[in-house]
Amino acid sequence: MSTTSAMSRYAKFLSQFEFAVVSPGNHYPKADQHVTWHGNVGYIDLGRGSLLVARIELSDRGHQDHFDKFTVDIIHRANGKLDSCTFEFGDFLKKDDRCDDRLRDQPDAKFYAWSKNNQLEWYIAKPKSVAAVTQAVNTYLRMWQTPGQ
Repeated sequence: MSTTSAMSRYAKFLSQFEFAVVSPGNHYPKADQHVTWHGNVGYIDLGRGSLLVARIELSDRGHQDHFDKFTVDIIHRANGKLDSCTFEFGDFLKKDDRCDDRLRDQPDAKFYAWSKNNQLEWYIAKPKSVAAVTQAVNTYLRMWQTPGQ
């Protein structure tokens, strides 16, 4: 699979997650404060002039093309990885958050994405919103953000 097709394969699915570093008191991130995605891995600077960058990976559950979490690594450009945190979809998305039509016959289906027709989409359990996951990751990113940025 070419790099371009791999990026487009993930793009639509990942676009629903609005990861960004926002300055305190500012509700809208600047253009350079958004994640830049390369396939299922994204990077975001944690402040201008900062040596810190976050690496966000849409991670699988041990089964190829079944993604159920984001793994976020905080990396110091000179010293390497400082911290890592995993955000499993099921920790933030609950059964009441589902909008799919299979709730009755698959009430305990887990939230994860899978590759279908070379596109990533939710498998059975489709959330109404991914805001809880997005908020948790953004809170973690802000913890590492360079003050005043």
